[in-house]
Amino acid sequence: MRLSKNREIRVIDRTIPEVYLLNKRTSRLDIIELCWMLKEMGVDLLEINSEILKKIGKPPAGIDFLYRTGVEDTKIESLPTSIKHCIVSAEALKETEFIKMLYDKKFSITAEYKIDGIERLDKLKRLKNTSYFKFIDCIRITGLNKCFSLNWTKVLKQVRNVLGIGIDICPENNYYCGTAIAIEALMEGMDSVTATFTGCGKERRFGALEEILAGIKVLISSEAKMNLRKLPQLSNCFTKVTGLNIHYSKPIVGKGIFIYEAGIHADGIEKNPLTYEPFQPDIVGQKRELALGKHSGTRAVIVKLKELGIQYSIERIGEILSCIKEKSISVGRSLLDDEILEICKYI
Repeated sequence: MRLSKNREIRVIDRTIPEVYLLNKRTSRLDIIELCWMLKEMGVDLLEINSEILKKIGKPPAGIDFLYRTGVEDTKIESLPTSIKHCIVSAEALKETEFIKMLYDKKFSITAEYKIDGIERLDKLKRLKNTSYFKFIDCIRITGLNKCFSLNWTKVLKQVRNVLGIGIDICPENNYYCGTAIAIEALMEGMDSVTATFTGCGKERRFGALEEILAGIKVLISSEAKMNLRKLPQLSNCFTKVTGLNIHYSKPIVGKGIFIYEAGIHADGIEKNPLTYEPFQPDIVGQKRELALGKHSGTRAVIVKLKELGIQYSIERIGEILSCIKEKSISVGRSLLDDEILEICKYI
């Protein structure tokens, strides 16, 4: 992904293997549909493994894949020539012949290291002195659950400067900081980030892809080439494949994140949306919506009536508001537009 000022970062997605772990019955067509949607979002590499490759057969042309392999992988010799990137664990690196074989086959090799705290992060500098370092193009640092110090990015930059190769950040989300860690690393000059859609994972959670992409777009470069307007479509596909419903208030993709009700909120949104919203809803394919309910005030009613094209007099607003609150309390939710129109018929 090319940003402004000629900087490039790489977004890697590992949603597909996690989705398959959640639902082994996921079809080939569903997997390929997810692959294309993720690419459209702005993903540069899609991580897969032998199970996924067996399921989809020949990888679709036009999508770049990162293949997870190991010394016991019997399929590595017969991989499609379109797969040019692979990732291996730190343990597999010690098998010099295996790593050299990958290197000889012209794979771009990423080595994965599980790191929690700053002390272990600093020790990555020692990789420079290993016999297998010359075969590696990039290292992925996963975990990062205990990097709460303000100095962690300083140590990370030192590691990158010493090693002189790409650094990929794949933070886990044990303490709900995965997205923040990923964005902070990118802002400090790291080369790539790995995440999953909604942060999904069967055995562990990750930084949320949609949050990271939106962070890149809003905080790092508005010129980043990605199509976040299709996130609602991707959300529907994800729910269909996994059976997991995305929470109403989930950042970026929750269906309720741009719905507002309170009177002071409605007044602020009407005057200046940036009072409450860090970015425009259409960036992520959503729309702003005013809901009326038990928390609404006079100003919110006036705004909603204008939105619905209802003629009103100031004298009627108090009575309309009273009926809206009463109805909202009785049904236990905000009111639909049709319900508001029905109330206004009789007042």
